[in-house]
Amino acid sequence: MRALFLLASLLLAGCAAPSTAYTVAPPEAVDHEATQQEQMMNAGKYARHANRAPASPSTRYPMEQRVVSVAERVLIAAAPFCGQRTMPAYAISVGAADSGQPTVLNASGSLRTGDRVTTINGQMVPAGSKGWVMLNQVGAQAARTSQTITISALRNRQQVSEQYPAVAACAYNVALQNNNQWNAFADGETVHIESRLAQDVSNDDDLAFVVAHELAHNILEHVSKQQQNVMAGAAAGLALEAIIAGLGGGGMSGEVARMGAGVGGMQYSQDFEREADYVGLYILAHSGYDLEAGPRIARRIAEQDPRAIRYASSHPSSADRAASLQATIREIQQKMATGAPLVPNAAPQG
Repeated sequence: MRALFLLASLLLAGCAAPSTAYTVAPPEAVDHEATQQEQMMNAGKYARHANRAPASPSTRYPMEQRVVSVAERVLIAAAPFCGQRTMPAYAISVGAADSGQPTVLNASGSLRTGDRVTTINGQMVPAGSKGWVMLNQVGAQAARTSQTITISALRNRQQVSEQYPAVAACAYNVALQNNNQWNAFADGETVHIESRLAQDVSNDDDLAFVVAHELAHNILEHVSKQQQNVMAGAAAGLALEAIIAGLGGGGMSGEVARMGAGVGGMQYSQDFEREADYVGLYILAHSGYDLEAGPRIARRIAEQDPRAIRYASSHPSSADRAASLQATIREIQQKMATGAPLVPNAAPQG
């Protein structure tokens, strides 16, 4: 028992912890949410689909274009959380779903979703996918020197123009993958979205929360923190083995070090997921996407695996996540109502 206490003490001393005071729903709220999720599962497939957020018009566009459009808006909204790790970008994204002129998907200023883009910086834009490629190439080149770009478009046969200065966006990559998994993950540098998830999550607000959650993992350096915790666990296990061997309890097999590494990897694992949910929802608030997308995605996880409703492993249960996200929504709405800074609460020092 003393040895186990020593291992736990060594682990806590060397492990990296969350940096925010993320919200955790009380047990009664989690239990209520779990009951609702179980009722949702028992209601059948068609009832579950009827309660989902409606599909966004962007689903008519190629998946890559839709993901880029949603991700760009999230990356710009998250810039205040990324410190010095930012890059120039423009608050407009387009898609090409047909043989006509590329269409505005997301934009600030006077341009609106559905406007047909005709020129960029006075250059004629080709129709169809060639126009989409050209707009991205010209935009990327202009962003390198933070130039202001001018976009002209047609709306009901009327010409509309807007100037877009370069703005800051988080300098993390977003990649679409096709591994036939309903999944998304972060590796410290890139947000990876599986195509199966992107296709199934047909509402842009919901997809934006997925991107924001994974982006939060990168911003908060959870991957490197988890690696640090694995190393701390291995070191604690090795130290414990040395103590046991010194007391005549056997040789140095490395078994306790391996066990320590596994325990270290799990240390704060659920906390990091809660923190990514928490910060991800703040990013969503800055982006203007629907905050209720957070709890909706937690419930979609329950649809993928009903055991996740009450069972927690490396991630909290889906009921825990949905209830805690609802608590975070209330926290954000209170800050909006009182004019308080829309930033996550910092973890207590010491």
